[in-house]
Amino acid sequence: MLRQAREQFAELHESGQNFTALACARLTEHKYENSQILMVLNSYEFIAGGIREGAFDEGIYKRMQRSLLIRDWNALAPYVAELRRQMKRDKLFVEMEWLATKWEKDGS
Repeated sequence: MLRQAREQFAELHESGQNFTALACARLTEHKYENSQILMVLNSYEFIAGGIREGAFDEGIYKRMQRSLLIRDWNALAPYVAELRRQMKRDKLFVEMEWLATKWEKDGS
């Protein structure tokens, strides 16, 4: 399921999909797209949380996924901001944001 979600997310991203527009509408209006996006975000959030807590090896994951995670965060940050605003939950996906910001600042 995650693989399918990643593929769908990649297709949306490559097509120039405005992710924020999907979040601005009710999530049920674009149920399939939002479910795929949220599955990808939840996967990143889990990995980032594990890295932050020392349960996962940051070096390995960074070598394998750094560019992709940063690219995806940059594409989805406005989407996440809109979800946070709508749901009044300012802690949504903070682990992914932390990791993407950290790695972007590292520059390597």
